[in-house]
Amino acid sequence: MEFFLKFDGDRVSEASFRTAGCGASAVCGSYAAEMALHKGPEEILQITGESILERLSGLPREEEPMAMLAANTLHAALGDFLRNTEAKSGTLLDDLMAWFKRKAFSQTKFFQKIT
Repeated sequence: MEFFLKFDGDRVSEASFRTAGCGASAVCGSYAAEMALHKGPEEILQITGESILERLSGLPREEEPMAMLAANTLHAALGDFLRNTEAKSGTLLDDLMAWFKRKAFSQTKFFQKIT
């Protein structure tokens, strides 16, 4: 799964994704992209696998990891944007980058659990 985010100022103006996975991954990716529209970085970080599942009114238990994958991949796309943007250094950016460093470790653990 891969997300593409276009920002207008500090808000997402376009969000898209692609996946070569199952139907559940396509649905979760679609909902995650929709949920990211018009959101800023802090709001995007509030999009979780649980919030995607809630928006979908759930998925079969064996397909729930696809929501977590969509949220983690969306967060990774945001991290790429922040790293590649010549943003002003400040507390928000520093806090977000620290969050991504912690998240990278938990993503590794997540993928080990589902593989």
